[in-house]
Amino acid sequence: MIDLDAPGRPGDWSGGCYQLVIACSWSHDELASALGALAALPELEGYWRGRGAEALAAAPLPLDASLLCAAGELVGKLRIEGDGVTLVALRVRAGAGDRATALVLSLPLGSLDRAVPGGLADYPFGETLRFESLDESTPAVPSSLRWREPLDRLLAGLAEAVAAVVPVRDVRIGYEIDDGGS
Repeated sequence: MIDLDAPGRPGDWSGGCYQLVIACSWSHDELASALGALAALPELEGYWRGRGAEALAAAPLPLDASLLCAAGELVGKLRIEGDGVTLVALRVRAGAGDRATALVLSLPLGSLDRAVPGGLADYPFGETLRFESLDESTPAVPSSLRWREPLDRLLAGLAEAVAAVVPVRDVRIGYEIDDGGS
């Protein structure tokens, strides 16, 4: 019997991804150090090859640079504000000389929608604006900031943990921002 509430169901991977892209120029050892910094964080747990529920039912794998490079992608779980848990896919973009040019963490919107209290509503396709006050000089605020602000802080914290151990060129957070370039 399929548990429709278990992570890894097909709907978890729908709607695109909210991403953290850490641009870099890392050797294999530096990539290993970056992944070690992430693995030490309590917000991230368990890593598997594959996206389906069957893959997530297997024993978790270590967050290892050689394994990630060989697999192309590892899927883990990210604990977000409000005790929600979303899936996160980690992959490395490689450049010349086998140097990593980016570490990409992708949070699929289907999984994120189930993890965020109150869900994502129509994000990213329909953004509801809300007014914080009746004062006409107060700008409207996108309703998605309710969940994006704490998530952005969490993702920035992950990037800071990585930047504490290896050099980072740039960090970007947002919807479908990884263009695959170097």
